[in-house]
Amino acid sequence: MAPQSPLLYPPEYAWQPFPDQPQQFFYDQNNLSLLECLRYCCDSRKVQDTNPQAGASVPPFPRITDLHIEWGMRQRRREAVTVGDVASGTYDVQGIDWPAFRTSRATIRRMRRRTYVNHTNLLETYNQSFRGLQLFASAQDMKLKARAAAKPIKASEKYFHFSYMNLQHQICIPHFQLRHTVSASSKNAVFFPTVNHPAYGVPTTGSQITNLNPDVERDSYTIDSAHVDPNLETPKMQKIYALSAKNGILVAGGLAGEYAYKSLSSDPSTPFTSGMITHSELSSTNHVHTYLSRQSGLPQAVFSSNDSHIHILDLTTNKFISRHDHVKYVNCSATSPDTRLRVLVRDAVHPLLVEADTGKRIGKLKGHKDFGFACDWSADGRYIATGAQDGLIQIFDLRMYADSPWRKGPVQTLLAELGGVRNLAFSPAESTGKPVLLMAESADFVHIVDASDGLFAKKQTVDFFGEIAGVTFEESGDRFWVGVADPEFGGLMELEREKTKGRKFVGAGFGIVKGKRSEGRYTAVEEDEEEDGGEFKRRRRRKMGE
Repeated sequence: MAPQSPLLYPPEYAWQPFPDQPQQFFYDQNNLSLLECLRYCCDSRKVQDTNPQAGASVPPFPRITDLHIEWGMRQRRREAVTVGDVASGTYDVQGIDWPAFRTSRATIRRMRRRTYVNHTNLLETYNQSFRGLQLFASAQDMKLKARAAAKPIKASEKYFHFSYMNLQHQICIPHFQLRHTVSASSKNAVFFPTVNHPAYGVPTTGSQITNLNPDVERDSYTIDSAHVDPNLETPKMQKIYALSAKNGILVAGGLAGEYAYKSLSSDPSTPFTSGMITHSELSSTNHVHTYLSRQSGLPQAVFSSNDSHIHILDLTTNKFISRHDHVKYVNCSATSPDTRLRVLVRDAVHPLLVEADTGKRIGKLKGHKDFGFACDWSADGRYIATGAQDGLIQIFDLRMYADSPWRKGPVQTLLAELGGVRNLAFSPAESTGKPVLLMAESADFVHIVDASDGLFAKKQTVDFFGEIAGVTFEESGDRFWVGVADPEFGGLMELEREKTKGRKFVGAGFGIVKGKRSEGRYTAVEEDEEEDGGEFKRRRRRKMGE
């Protein structure tokens, strides 16, 4: 693990843990939460530009007083945000009433871009905000050629719209580099780790999985790994580092090499099955996914471990059937839809393509400049997506690599906005709409990229504030959820696929209403979508009363 990156703001603004909540619980300590950004604006000192060549400071941000912050916190939504709240302009998707804070969303976004630190292991020049990187470094540092060649895509599409945000749950990020802790088995069940229920005594970070039914707002504690039967040989799971709720099985991996799983069709009171993946000193579970065996059709779990191995567990017999050594720490893996191949990203710059049954290396997928933490396989088996801390997302077309996949580069290289992409998810095969790829950065941005034509040249961007614990689709692909791990404004955000034709809700891509201010609030409008851009703008102005 690399040394801590230099802070771009005074250390007194760094997050301090709440009572009984250990550090690194919510997000990367190098970065401010939204409330800390607001408190930072209370100070009169200037924010230094992240461009070291410029050597100049930017103008101070508008001053916000403690009274404004206190009043704004009182006015925020505390339990949930609905489409009606956003459409009325009273709140944004996180329940924030920006006028109450005497500031604007754009101001805090500008500050966030200047102060956010992207963690890297190899590229020291990346330990600055991406905004500063775009301004001065891309064309001059040889290590940044891949980033300079990446294609920025304008967020001009709208595939999904904001539906609901549950603010009642504090979603955990037990390790700031690992963001695969949110998974949905259906539209009625989303799983994520949370702090243990207070009735159990001292809260334990991320050692309990919450099962939330978004439709009825009912939750239950599915795996309370902090209270395992003391007679069992398996130690209790200290922290849940990764989980998956696909193929009818909920399975989780922990900090010290522990695992636990149970059938999603079983009674809630049914005890879970547990064991140890490895007894190595470097035993943390970085990622887990499940698939159905090609021979038996029964579920198997693939654990990507810090001991440099892939461990494959038969979930029917609770026995490991194979272990593959890949030399470097394995951070994430994905099995092809036909279960014959597997892609994995490691503490190395090049993702690996291997045979799923034997672990035999087929080749390297070249192009990244830093360690990878995200990968996924498209439902049709054609495309592989990989994401790394260098801020690049690479798309590989397997049809072009039948002979020598390690000799050819990606068919598309995309660019992140703020931080490295740590979670990737293609829409499932059962999706009713066009195939898309979700790209979740370490914080603030989730990009929805059109994967239907193989060009990956159109996208929608979901914009909010907070570290991202994970993203997950439901089985039909009509909804997905984002785990936002901000201490004050975090929760589970739900987005639904656009289905209405010929109608358009005027907003910032997914639900932030933009319009004319009216008595301290925004005016929402709905209008027909016209082919002629000029006519569309004139209709919009008239309906908004300008």
